[in-house]
Amino acid sequence: MLLLKIAEGAIATHDRRVLAAIMAVVGLMLGSFATVLIHRLPRNENFIKGRSQCPSCKEPLAPIDLIPVVTWLFLRGRCRHCKARISVKYPLIELTSCYIAVSVINQHGASIASVVLAVSCIGLAITATIDALTRRLPNRAIITIAIFELIGFFADALVNDSWQDFKRGVIIAILATVVALIFYFVSRGGLGEGDVKFAPIVWFPLGWLGWGAAFGAYLIAAVIAVIWTIVFGVLQRRVRKVSIPLGPALALGAIVTIIADFSWKAGV
Repeated sequence: MLLLKIAEGAIATHDRRVLAAIMAVVGLMLGSFATVLIHRLPRNENFIKGRSQCPSCKEPLAPIDLIPVVTWLFLRGRCRHCKARISVKYPLIELTSCYIAVSVINQHGASIASVVLAVSCIGLAITATIDALTRRLPNRAIITIAIFELIGFFADALVNDSWQDFKRGVIIAILATVVALIFYFVSRGGLGEGDVKFAPIVWFPLGWLGWGAAFGAYLIAAVIAVIWTIVFGVLQRRVRKVSIPLGPALALGAIVTIIADFSWKAGV
């Protein structure tokens, strides 16, 4: 408890811009780690052990090769060893994570909860990207995010007595799971099991912010899913039977809502 109060005090005493700068670095680092997760998790590879390597020449990468964005720019998007091109997706993922982290802190201020919101958004983005690429939502990613959210928001509740927010987050996460289960059975598998597991970690942070945020994210996700279905349907020339992963729509709805703080509170 004492350590939590010290941590909250250290965060609160910093200017929001200072914390945003710190989280920018954290976002870049998480983005760099995200590229590893996106590559290894779908293949059930160990993402803790094993050095990163060039996808072309398989040469292990030194620490200097792993500086987010900077290394890619310095080497002009090529491997230091074989000079093969390195995809621009790597710096883009790192910059996106940085943007998410900074935007959440700027919107929600300096607190343990805002840091948890920022990291949760990055986690949702990583998991949703894996879903978009592989049609799979890895259990390890979902469980890790769930544990992080529970511990992080519980810590904020202990320090700041924000139990009402914590309880509301848990209630909305449970309701989101129940609704997802209903859709899963009614649609006879049209909604995947992974989406059911994904629902609570998407709506827990939204529930922490309020009922308005939870409903707002649902509406945004629904619009994104409809647009995505239409676009894919037109491209595949079969709108009625088109199948899309819902993870990206759910995650994007949550991230947009959290960054923009679409809470629609009474009187606002």
